[in-house]
Amino acid sequence: MRPEQPDGIAEALELKRERHFGLRLAFAVSAGFTAAIAIGSVLPFLAPMLALQFLVTSRRPLPLAAGIVMAAVVFVTGGALTLLVGLFNDRPVVLLLLIGLLFFFCFTAQALGKALPIVGLVLTISTVTIVLGMANIDLGQATSAVLLGSLAAGLLIAWAAHALFPEPAASGPGDAGSLGPAPAHPLQRAASNTLILLGSVLICFINPAFTTAIVVPLTVVSLINQADIAHDQKAIWGLLVVNVIGGLLASFAYTLLSMRESLVFMFLILLTMGLFLGGRAADPARGKVFAGSLGIFLVVFGLGVSPIPTTAPESFQTRMVMVLFAILYAIIGIGLLWRTEPHPRTETSP
Repeated sequence: MRPEQPDGIAEALELKRERHFGLRLAFAVSAGFTAAIAIGSVLPFLAPMLALQFLVTSRRPLPLAAGIVMAAVVFVTGGALTLLVGLFNDRPVVLLLLIGLLFFFCFTAQALGKALPIVGLVLTISTVTIVLGMANIDLGQATSAVLLGSLAAGLLIAWAAHALFPEPAASGPGDAGSLGPAPAHPLQRAASNTLILLGSVLICFINPAFTTAIVVPLTVVSLINQADIAHDQKAIWGLLVVNVIGGLLASFAYTLLSMRESLVFMFLILLTMGLFLGGRAADPARGKVFAGSLGIFLVVFGLGVSPIPTTAPESFQTRMVMVLFAILYAIIGIGLLWRTEPHPRTETSP
């Protein structure tokens, strides 16, 4: 049994723990993204975004065995979804039902608190694969190869961040932030989240303006993962504001970079934004929201700096409008569908 430490030492360790957590996130965003741009990655935001997920999910570095399992999951999921999109692209109803079933399994596992790193990975990979596949975007190589390369880079970034800014040995549990209370009815919660995310994918299906809007479902996934800490209307509005700030900061960073385009300047901009949002992500109460906002910043900025090759690329301002739409859509969907879930019974005295 570990002896209790004096309050001063405990506070110093907790401060160091939070500082290193924020520095790990800032490193993943700045160094990871800059390196992806330098090597000419097709999806430069994907590797640092996956690294961000790994760092937020656990304060401890992922074991090598977990990395191998994740690589297998990415290979199977990416390949299967690419095949499904090719087979059922002309039958969208069947494709949406199959995709919805996958989303439901993922959200059910999340609601039960099981396999969180794998679930988050599958949701991200499946969303990217589906939108790229249905938009017939040519990445210059197989989608599975791009996803596997991004996963490998994300794991390396996360391991490097842990090596540079390790977790203090005497710190508390390894999970980052508060996961919030488990839903009383996990199947209903999973069904609600599935409808919300599937609706965003459907919008990309039927609206030509959103065909290549990969930022919309990714933003919706981020909001769903953050919303379990919002227990009242004030918290939901705070969720909206913080995520809008992430998009606005991406717009500001993109404007600064357009004035002087260089890798060094990009690194400094990303480091500044990463420290600003990453430092707040270490807050046990609201950290999950700021970590999600950092992810939205990364996607929006990444699509602006190195847009996915399409026949009609959208402007950065258009993508910002899409982000605002996705945030409002997710908040409204959460407010409506989560409210309709049955509440647990409470015993009353006679």
